[in-house]
Amino acid sequence: MSEKNAARAEGRLRWKTIVLIAGVMLLVAACLAIRGWLLRSDAASRDFISYWSSAKLLVQHHNPYDRAAIFELERSQQAQFVKPLVMRNPPWALFMVLPLGWMSLSTAALAWMVLIIVCALGAIQLMRRPGVGEVPLTLLLFAPTVICAGAEQTSIFTLLGVVLFLLWQESRPFAAGLALTLAMLKPHLLVLFWVVVLLEVLRRREWRLVAGGAFGMLAANAVALVFDLHAWPDYFRAMKAEQLGAVYCPNLSDSLRLLIAPNAVWTEALPTLAGIAVALWYWRRWRGRWDWWRQGTMLIALSVLTAPYSWPFDQVLFLPAMMLTLPAVPKRAFYLLGAANLAALAIYIRHPFLETPVYVWMAPVWMAWCIYAYTRRGPQAFAAEPGVIRQQAV
Repeated sequence: MSEKNAARAEGRLRWKTIVLIAGVMLLVAACLAIRGWLLRSDAASRDFISYWSSAKLLVQHHNPYDRAAIFELERSQQAQFVKPLVMRNPPWALFMVLPLGWMSLSTAALAWMVLIIVCALGAIQLMRRPGVGEVPLTLLLFAPTVICAGAEQTSIFTLLGVVLFLLWQESRPFAAGLALTLAMLKPHLLVLFWVVVLLEVLRRREWRLVAGGAFGMLAANAVALVFDLHAWPDYFRAMKAEQLGAVYCPNLSDSLRLLIAPNAVWTEALPTLAGIAVALWYWRRWRGRWDWWRQGTMLIALSVLTAPYSWPFDQVLFLPAMMLTLPAVPKRAFYLLGAANLAALAIYIRHPFLETPVYVWMAPVWMAWCIYAYTRRGPQAFAAEPGVIRQQAV
């Protein structure tokens, strides 16, 4: 009887979750419909217009990284930028933005925002672990997620790719490798993750995962090359003209560069190099017992913290570690996370332009909270990973 009641309770919880997600989606759709007449001007002032401009050029078989053509397109939509806002994702990411090229700016902005919200809610739902209950509001409205949705950035798709990899890497290795195509939308955020993925592939001889990743990357590159045969040379020329080394990112690496030697770009690599050393030590310690949910999520968080080029919206990749550590944290500690999250949201409202040092504290705070929760009870104390209900010893 107890098993039947438990099944009913689980069914009710599932339906409540579905109804909640559907309600949120309807509310978002209604809000977007009401403000639809503003979407065009809003989209022209956000990062999204760089994706739309590149897609417009791509469907015409033109260079999607052509700075002059992009600037002309952006100005035609009343964008107020003083220089072209160029898409900085590599050519294998063009398959994601390609459909936008057949839409008007307002329609594309609406479709893109809905897709981001669906992927964010989907990723959070996939990370839910048995017995944890509802996801706290703090994580549903995690500040980096809100910032990512506001900027309409691709970091949410990177998060979804990572989550799908975590879910499938044991049961469906080919699909897990395929999911890494989404994680490669922003490969620089996951340097430590890629190092350990390579080590684990060699240790386990999991060639199906390699095959899935290779197939996904070949297909993504093929889409770009079909529309622009010179996509890669075009990309490298555009990134050289962008002078990314002169752009200030409110992260640990860039802040360290400003403190040590403002003109020495190489100093930005120091946190990443230190992170690789920690990742190798961490992997060696857990080698043979490596679990991507227990150890891998913390590795992903550390990778984002030490990334040489990152923005506050990229910190959505802290969510897997936070979801893992959720049951181990007392309420008073979770209140502190909520307070930090509210402070981050307040800063974003006050300073929507992200090239300011006021965001530097965010990633270290999320990392410190994850480490505290992770070490409070130890990685072996955490329950089954999402999507898997293991038999518990009686």
